[in-house]
Amino acid sequence: MIRTLLRVFALAAALLAAPGSAQAQNPKEPNVVVANGTITVDPDPIRLSRGHVENGRWRIMWVLARSGDFRFTEDGISVHPASENGVLPDDLLCVRLSNGARFFCSFKPRNGKFNYKYDVNVVNQAGGRISLDPIINTEF
Repeated sequence: MIRTLLRVFALAAALLAAPGSAQAQNPKEPNVVVANGTITVDPDPIRLSRGHVENGRWRIMWVLARSGDFRFTEDGISVHPASENGVLPDDLLCVRLSNGARFFCSFKPRNGKFNYKYDVNVVNQAGGRISLDPIINTEF
């Protein structure tokens, strides 16, 4: 009986962690979905903490998921300050990958809490471009 219950719990945990589940994605690899002319990002906002730093940098890989013929544009992810007197991330590097199906950015952490806005820009084969401007929260 106990073994059966453990198997049921293990199966439930695996299903909850499966792609497409209601559970939020890893903040270092957010999903970008285009449906009915609207972009959604999961998670939104992206929350990065000290534990997410790898080799002295925060790294984020946005992945287009279930988005039909949409691809990231050359400026698919554009990071900017969240306020008028805000600052940009230190040593920000961004690049489009996988023929536009992925977009990668990395930057050095700053001490303290910072919010950054970023634009998500995608285009379909017919040239139809849509955008969204979510937030990245950082704390180091």
